[in-house]
Amino acid sequence: MNSLLMLLQNYIEVASHPYLMIPTQIISFIVLTKIILTLTSLKHSQSKFHYEQILFVFFLIPIVAIMVDNIFWITKVLMPKTPLSRSINCLGWMLSCIKFHCLILFLEQLIHKKINWNLYHKIFLILEIFLCSSFIVSTIHLIQHDKPYHFVIICYYIIALCSFISIVITIFKQLSNQKIPLVLKQQLKTLLFYFLCPHFICILLELMPIVLFHKAQIKAFSNLGTVLITASIYFCFKKIMQFRFLNLSDHVQAEPKINIATNFKDAIEQINVASNENELTYITHNFFSEQLQIDKNLIKIYIRSSNQHPSSMQQNIETFLTTEHDQFNALETLLQHKILVSHEIEFDEFYTNNPTLSSLSAFLRSIDCDIFLPIINNKKLLGYITVQKQSKPVMYNLDQQNKMMVFAKFLAPAMYMLQQQNTYTILEESKQIKEELYAKHQEINQYKESIKQLLKDRIEHHIGIIFCKGKHFTFKNQEAQNLLGVNPNLQPEHATSATLINFAQQVEKFQTTQNTHLTMQDGSKLMVTGMPQAQMHGGILLIVRRPEATDLIKMHIDALKNPTERDYLLYLQTTKAGQLINKVLPSNHEIFLNIKIQLLQAALQKSSLLLQMHTDDINTIAEIIHQLSGSQTLHIINLQSNHDMTAAKIFGINPLLQHTQETPLLEKLINGTLLIKNIEFLDSITQQKLAHLLRYGIFTPVKSEQRKFSDTRIICATTHKLTDLLAQGIIIPELYTQLSKHHLEFPSLITMPESQICELIDGFMYQNIQNDEHQQVQALNYKDKNSLISKHIASLFALQQKVEIAMNIKAQQVPTISEPKIGNTPRIHATSPEFQLAAQLGKHALKDIALMKTLWQKLGNQTKIADLLGVNRSSVNRRCKEYNLV
Repeated sequence: MNSLLMLLQNYIEVASHPYLMIPTQIISFIVLTKIILTLTSLKHSQSKFHYEQILFVFFLIPIVAIMVDNIFWITKVLMPKTPLSRSINCLGWMLSCIKFHCLILFLEQLIHKKINWNLYHKIFLILEIFLCSSFIVSTIHLIQHDKPYHFVIICYYIIALCSFISIVITIFKQLSNQKIPLVLKQQLKTLLFYFLCPHFICILLELMPIVLFHKAQIKAFSNLGTVLITASIYFCFKKIMQFRFLNLSDHVQAEPKINIATNFKDAIEQINVASNENELTYITHNFFSEQLQIDKNLIKIYIRSSNQHPSSMQQNIETFLTTEHDQFNALETLLQHKILVSHEIEFDEFYTNNPTLSSLSAFLRSIDCDIFLPIINNKKLLGYITVQKQSKPVMYNLDQQNKMMVFAKFLAPAMYMLQQQNTYTILEESKQIKEELYAKHQEINQYKESIKQLLKDRIEHHIGIIFCKGKHFTFKNQEAQNLLGVNPNLQPEHATSATLINFAQQVEKFQTTQNTHLTMQDGSKLMVTGMPQAQMHGGILLIVRRPEATDLIKMHIDALKNPTERDYLLYLQTTKAGQLINKVLPSNHEIFLNIKIQLLQAALQKSSLLLQMHTDDINTIAEIIHQLSGSQTLHIINLQSNHDMTAAKIFGINPLLQHTQETPLLEKLINGTLLIKNIEFLDSITQQKLAHLLRYGIFTPVKSEQRKFSDTRIICATTHKLTDLLAQGIIIPELYTQLSKHHLEFPSLITMPESQICELIDGFMYQNIQNDEHQQVQALNYKDKNSLISKHIASLFALQQKVEIAMNIKAQQVPTISEPKIGNTPRIHATSPEFQLAAQLGKHALKDIALMKTLWQKLGNQTKIADLLGVNRSSVNRRCKEYNLV
C-alpha cells in the first residue's frame, strides 16, 4: 500500500511539472485541431441536408471546449495568475458548462432529425445561464481578490454528472428501438464507449482533487484527463467514421483493407471452367463462405432463365422486378445501385424519406435479406444472389460490398455463356425477336397507311366554304357539297345536318370563332371552323376541310395515359383498323380511348393475349383482333368444366395411344388464331403445356416427348381476375407469368359512372342514325338513356344491341301528337321535320329561338316539349320565359 502511495506521489510530482504539462496540452490541441479540420473539409464536400450542419456544430462545441482548456493550462504555466489566463479559464468553464447540453441536443438531432424544446431543455438552459454568469462573477472576484467561488465549480460537476446520466439513458433507450437503423445504433455505441465513458472518467479525475482543494493534484489529474480525453476523441473519431458519421461517407468503411487480386484468383479460375448451373452455385457458396465468412446456408443464387421451380422468395423478387412502380423502375434502379445492402438503404431512408429508398427497404424486409446482389450483363438482369439475415445483426463494409460486386461482374459472363448454350433460352429469345419484328412491321404498315391518307387529303386540299344565316345554308363551292355529302337545307333531320345547325347557332350566339369536327358515315373526320360576320346577325361563315395530323392528335392528346402513344391516335382516325375499332367503341372518353389503343396494339402483335372482360364481349373483341392481324382461321374453344380431352384436342396425343389419328389444333391452325375461353377450367397439366408453348413457341403432344413448332396465335379469355385465380391456386404460376405479359382488360359497364355509359350510348345512337337511310330509327332522350342505364347492362355488345332495339321500337311507336283544342287546330305528326330536328338536337334545341317558337306553337305544352327534347321541364320553362313565349 505504501509503495502504491509513493508511486502516486511521484506521478503527481512529475505530471504537474511544467515541462510535461506544456507538451501534453500542445499535442492535445494539435490532435483536436487536426480532427476539426478533417471534419470541416469532409463536411464541405459531402454536406447534403440542413440538419447535418446543426449536428456538426453541436458535435464541435465539446471538442472546442477541450481545446480552450488546453490553451488555459498553457497560459497558466507560462503566465500564472494573470487576467488573461483567468479569463481563458472562465471561457473554458463556460464552454464546459454547455458542452453536455450540446451533446444531448446532438443526440436528439441525430436520432429524431429535429429538436423539441421541451421543459427539460429549458431547465438546462436556465441552469447553464446561471452557471455561466456565476463563472464570470467568480472570475472577476478572483482577479480582484485572488479568491474564487468554489461552490460554482461544485455546482458545475453536479450538473455535468446529471447530464451524463441523461445522455446514457437516452442512448440505451434508443439502442433497443427497432425503428433505429443498424448503422445509427453503431454510431451511438461508439459515442458511448469511446467518447462519453472516458469523458465521465475525466470528470471523476478532475473532481477528486477539487474536492480536496490540492493544487498540485489538480494539475496532475487535469493533465491525465487531457491525455485520456484526447486519446478517446481520436479513437472515437477513427471508429465512428467507419459508420457513415454525419453522412460524411456513402458506405460503411472497413478497418483492414482486403487484397482483392489475391483473394479472387482461385474464384475466377473456377468460374471460367464452370459448365453448369450447379457448379456456379457451388463456387458462389465457397466464395462467400471463405472470403466473406458468410454461412453457406444463408446464400441463395437464382438464374432467371433456368427451368427450376421458383420458391416463394423468388416469386416475391420477380413480382417486385416486373411490377410497375410510380416512383422508379426496378431494373434501372438495380443497374444504378449494383448492390442492395439493407443497413445502408435503411440508414439513407431514415434521413432522406426518399420513396424509392422506402420501396427498396420494404423489398429487402419482405424477402428477409441483408444483401441483394443482381447479376447483370449488357444491362440485362441474368440472375441474383441473396444473403439472408442472420440472428445477430451484421454490417457489410465497403470493401466487402466491392468484393461482392466484382465477383458478380465475373460471374455474369459465365452465366450468360451457359444461358446461350441452353436450347430453351435460344428458343425463347428467338420467339421474342419474331414477335417484336412482327409488331414493328405491322406498326410500320399502319404508319404508312396513316401518312398515305393524310398526304392524299393534303394533296387534294379541298376546302369547302358554306355561308349560313338562320337555318339556311348556302354552298359557295362544289368542294363543300362533296365533303359534307348531305344538304342541310333538304335533309335537316340528318345527324350531320343537325350537328352543323347546332354548331352554327353556337357561333352566332357567342360571336366567336369556334372549331369542331364531324364524323362521317365512313368513319372519317371533317374539321369545321365557324367565323361570325362583323355585323350582328349577319350570318356565319363555315370552312370545311380534311383534318391534318396535328388536328387529329390535339383532339384527344390530353386523354392519353402514355403520351408516347400519340401515334396511335392517328392510326385510330386514319386507318381501316382504327375505324373498325371506333365502330366497336364509339366513345373517346379517357377510359375508352386508352382501351381502344390497347386493342389496336394487341391487334398489331402476334404474341399471346389474355382477354379479361364480360363473356358476351369476348367473341366480338377476339374476332376484331383476328381480322386485323390478318390471320386465316379463328377457332374457338369454350370450356365449361374440366375436360380431359382438351389437352389432346389442342396439342394432340401420342399416335401409339390413339386409334384414329386426329390433327391437333396447333398443327391445323397454320397462321391462325386459337381462342380458349374460360381458361380457369384447364387442368394443371394442360396449363403447364400451354405455358411452355407461350414461352418457347414449341409443344409436345400428350404422352409424348416429340417437340413440335407452332405459329398459331393463342388468345385466352376469362371473366375473372388473373391474380385471384393465381391466389386460389386455379392458375399455375408459370401460366400466370406468361399471360400477365400481354393482357387486355375491359371493365364491366356496371362499375362505370353513368356519364361514361351515357356517352357510349350516344356513340351507338349516332352510328345508328348515320347508317339509317330510311328513317327506321328514332333518337333516344334522357329518359330512354336512364332506362337503359337502370338495367345495369354489363356487356358492351349487349348495350349496343339494346340501344339499336330501343331506337327501332321508338321509331315504330312514335305517337301522333295533337295541339290543344283551340278552335279546329290540325293534328301534327312527330315525324315532321321540325320534330325530328328537335329530337336529334336534344337539349341544344333550347338555344334555337325559332325552333322553340315553332314547338310552342305546335305543342303548346312545356311538358310535351321537355319529353321531346329529353330535358327537364324547368329548363323548358326558363327558356320560354326568356323568349317571351309565356
